[in-house]
Amino acid sequence: CRVYAEDPSQNFFPSPGTITRLEEPDGPGIRVDSGVYPGWTVPLEYDPLLAKLVAWSETRAGATNRLLRAVGEYYIAGIRTNLEFFRGVLADERFRSGDLDTGFIEDYFRRAGTPAPNKPELEAVAAIAAAIHASGQA
Repeated sequence: CRVYAEDPSQNFFPSPGTITRLEEPDGPGIRVDSGVYPGWTVPLEYDPLLAKLVAWSETRAGATNRLLRAVGEYYIAGIRTNLEFFRGVLADERFRSGDLDTGFIEDYFRRAGTPAPNKPELEAVAAIAAAIHASGQA
């Protein structure tokens, strides 16, 4: 899982701000590659990647269970993240069965009763935000 400071309910728009609390998971079969800490400010100007969370096991089911446990133990306060999105995906029966294709995320949002992110709209909003920032008007 690529843990981002972003809001999946808002088209995965970046969520800059200060991390006020951080609890990263650990345990057998879990690795967290991270460089963030409580008090660190996630900037709007850069990629909002916070960490890479990896789980391994002898089977897909075992790795998925470990990853689901680790995502459940991961806690970041002060900013929005995509951790809740991962909790839902990892618990999803279609994901767990390996029934995946390029339409999985859109279908996941539909089945969850949540509108799928609109990527072209997100790109337009990001471009407008970057232009405003570059102009010094922000």
